[in-house]
Amino acid sequence: MLVFDNYFNYVYVDVNNVAGPWYGTAQHPLQYIADAVAVLAPNGTIFIYEGIYTNTSLVLNKSMTILGENLHTTILDGGGSSTSAVLQIHDTSLISLSHLTVRNAMVGIEAQNSGNSILSQCNVSQCLDSGIKLVGSSYFLVSDCNLQNNNKAIQLTNCSNNQFYHNNFLNNTIHVSVYPNTYSNTWDNGITGNYWDNYRLLYPHANVIPDTGTWDTPYLVNASGNNVDYHPWVYPSGYIDAIPPQVTVIYPNGGEVVSGEITIRWHASDDLTMNLDGTIIMEYSADDGGSWNQLVSQGNNTGFYVWNTTSVPDGDLYLISVSAIDEFFNIGSDASNTTFSISNFASGYPQINGPTHGGNGIVFNFTAVYTDPDGKNILYKWDWGDGNESEWFGPLSSGEPISTFNSWANDGNYSVRVKAKNVDGIETEWSDAHLMVIAEQINFSNVKLGHIYFKLFSFNRSFIFSDFLKRLYVVLILTSHEMELEAFATDVVQSVTFKAMNQMEIEDMEVTDDDGSNGFSCTMNVTRGVYALNITAFDGNGTLIDRYSLSSVFFIRIGRYATGPPENRLQTAYIRPRLRP
Repeated sequence: MLVFDNYFNYVYVDVNNVAGPWYGTAQHPLQYIADAVAVLAPNGTIFIYEGIYTNTSLVLNKSMTILGENLHTTILDGGGSSTSAVLQIHDTSLISLSHLTVRNAMVGIEAQNSGNSILSQCNVSQCLDSGIKLVGSSYFLVSDCNLQNNNKAIQLTNCSNNQFYHNNFLNNTIHVSVYPNTYSNTWDNGITGNYWDNYRLLYPHANVIPDTGTWDTPYLVNASGNNVDYHPWVYPSGYIDAIPPQVTVIYPNGGEVVSGEITIRWHASDDLTMNLDGTIIMEYSADDGGSWNQLVSQGNNTGFYVWNTTSVPDGDLYLISVSAIDEFFNIGSDASNTTFSISNFASGYPQINGPTHGGNGIVFNFTAVYTDPDGKNILYKWDWGDGNESEWFGPLSSGEPISTFNSWANDGNYSVRVKAKNVDGIETEWSDAHLMVIAEQINFSNVKLGHIYFKLFSFNRSFIFSDFLKRLYVVLILTSHEMELEAFATDVVQSVTFKAMNQMEIEDMEVTDDDGSNGFSCTMNVTRGVYALNITAFDGNGTLIDRYSLSSVFFIRIGRYATGPPENRLQTAYIRPRLRP
């Protein structure tokens, strides 16, 4: 048994000093911590050398500082469940414990009815009840500790005004347990808090604040007593990641000649961010890195992406770049080592034949032909200039014309184009634009909706307009002459067919005028009745390009054989008013 006449302000302990002497000095430290506590003066310091101090169970009932030589190798082991607590602080204050590993007991560090103490830079683990247990205690500061593999990392009962920050909570069954009458405890220092290993599971949509290494969403420590960590750490010990992800472009990496759909391949990883999904940015350059165009934004880290290279021009200066962004917004990138080539488009392009003018709603036929340099079968795709593209038609033999049709609902100028590709997927460029003008090409010039016409014997023709009749789609002709029809026509029109159909099916008459040198007109010797009048226009190739109809023309003829001199026929119009309703 050691006997000392005086208390010491500073005592050294080394479990490995088995032979003695034991003076409590740096040269001759005590072997047991309990002896050091016994001879220590109030407010004194115990320095514990590294080693494993087994079956440790100490009661600290006076102010003191216990300082370990090394956080990881100065180990106070309780020896298992038989030890209620490794370190017990009872009814005292101004205790400071640091650089210790406390483990393997029911409770690691317990304080009852104590306060104004500091626990810092300690490992507390393998405790069957609680790592740190405070009962009726206030104004404790617990910081820079690792609380790991405990049933409960911290247990608070009837406690207030304690502060916990810069601690790592790892693999505990319960991180913090709070019992009644516990309040006003804080879990951060206003800027940074603690690391909680279940944070990502509880708050999957939280975002990183890179400057502080914290999350932007508070961590609910325990619902009882409003225990909240407002600035939880992203990584243990507040590590701030400054290392970007590692990215490697695998294919295409330079020298390849590609066409059609290709699979871009890469590998991306990060030292801390395990999941880089949603962070991938992919770009291509067509000018050896002079400018870049985005292919993918916020892509997943699958390692591959299918790119249809037919969406870009052929060229020999292409590069691919892949970038990844980690949680701290560090960016890692890689690009193809050298340029690669894209070769999709064959030389030349199809030629289009077809009409150039027509009316809306008319179906027009177009043909195109292309000869593949390798004689392979061909498919064709049409762009109708109105925002609509066809599917690929075919395959047809190389040099075999394709014929298709289209109509336009609205007037306008439309650029029709076509391109071809062979069965290997090699495409031509789009053809030169074939301009298609959709506009009115033909109309009646002397028979208009809502009009009443008079031509009786030698009385020159005049008319009256009635909006009421126009709404009824009706025309009235009161005449002693034959039915005389004239047309407005564009320069494209080379032939016009007039047709009168008696709605009582008494008679129909059709007249074609293919001499437009003096305009288009005809005279029909028909009986009185209600007629549907049609006018149809054809171009020089005999292609139907426009038509117009009047469904209710009341032809009231006085005197079956009364006739008069024909009116001068209208010349082909250069100013063509809009006549259709």
